[in-house]
Amino acid sequence: MQGPLICSLICAICTNLIAEIMLAHSLQQPWARLSATQRHVRQLRWVLCSAGCLVLGIQQVSIGQQIVFGLFSVSAATDFETKLLPPDWYLYGSVIIGIAIYGVVNGWAGVQQAILTQAFCFGVVTLGVAFFNLCDSGDIKLAMQFGCACGSLAHVLQAATVVWVIAGLVILVVAAAHVRRSGIRRSLRTAISIQPPQGPLLWCGLLAVIGGFW
Repeated sequence: MQGPLICSLICAICTNLIAEIMLAHSLQQPWARLSATQRHVRQLRWVLCSAGCLVLGIQQVSIGQQIVFGLFSVSAATDFETKLLPPDWYLYGSVIIGIAIYGVVNGWAGVQQAILTQAFCFGVVTLGVAFFNLCDSGDIKLAMQFGCACGSLAHVLQAATVVWVIAGLVILVVAAAHVRRSGIRRSLRTAISIQPPQGPLLWCGLLAVIGGFW
């Protein structure tokens, strides 16, 4: 119990510190430049990222999976705060590290699964951007990292289900908040038009799958 929990504490600290570095230097959002509201958001991000890592430690998730979750948490953190992702070298590097970790844990079969899964996510999101304009082109790289972090197509589908449920709940909550003022139809249109950052939503699905809550 102590090993995974200690690893999760280290992972939580490293995840937040790396996110701070990315935000301060690559995305030009250092703490000193933030407004009061932005500082509250950043503090919330520290709490959420730390809680996610600690949950995996309590669940005694393997160190390898905690690392791939921590790497994805950095991307979700910058997306949460700024709707921007870390530099390409970080996203592609995280994919390579994830493939290597699954290779160490599961051998060649793990490498094949990780490569296939990230390629599947890449293809699906690329088609969504090209033909339906469902998301931003930067989300293609995020999808690759997400697929690799999941490690298998089964986990991707499970995580996607969690994401859809959460997105549906968000739509219902937003619509309910506006229904008295705007009516049901207009409230639903307003809620559906909201485009929350994809990173935090995918992070929730990844947490559910890796943590064994699905």
